[in-house]
Amino acid sequence: MKSFKEYIEEKNKMLLEEEKKTKDFKPDEAVWKKWRTLSNLSADDLADFKKSGELTDSEKVRIDVTNTIIEMLKGGKTFSEAKKNWKPSMWAIARKQSSFISKIKGMRKNLKGNPFEKENGSMTGWLKSLFLWGHDPRKPLRKV
Repeated sequence: MKSFKEYIEEKNKMLLEEEKKTKDFKPDEAVWKKWRTLSNLSADDLADFKKSGELTDSEKVRIDVTNTIIEMLKGGKTFSEAKKNWKPSMWAIARKQSSFISKIKGMRKNLKGNPFEKENGSMTGWLKSLFLWGHDPRKPLRKV
C-alpha cells in the first residue's frame, strides 16, 4: 500500500502530465459561459472553505485545482478578462470543472438523507466535492 506522501507525489506527476496535454486549449466563450454559470462560489468563499477545517487529508489532495479555480474566479469575471488572464491549462480545467459539477449534481437524487450535512453537523462528502470545484448547490446559478 502506498503512503500518503507517495500518493501525493504520484498525483502531482499525473497533474503535470495532464497539463502538458492542455497546452493547445484556447479561449472559448461557450466554455467560459458554462463555467461562469456553474462556478457560483466567489474566490473569497472558496478560500474561506479551504481554511474551514472541513477537509480531510485525502480531500486536500485536490487543493491544487481549487487554488487554480480561485485564480480563475479572480481573473475571469468576464470572457475578455478570462481570455487575457487564463493560461491554456485553465481553459482545460474550466471544461473539466463544468463536466464534474454537472455529473456530481446529478448524483443528488441517489443520496439518502440530507445531502448537505451529516448527523454530526459536518458537510457531506458530496457537498465538499462540489465546493472544492467552486459550486454550492444551495445557491442559484450565476446569470451570464
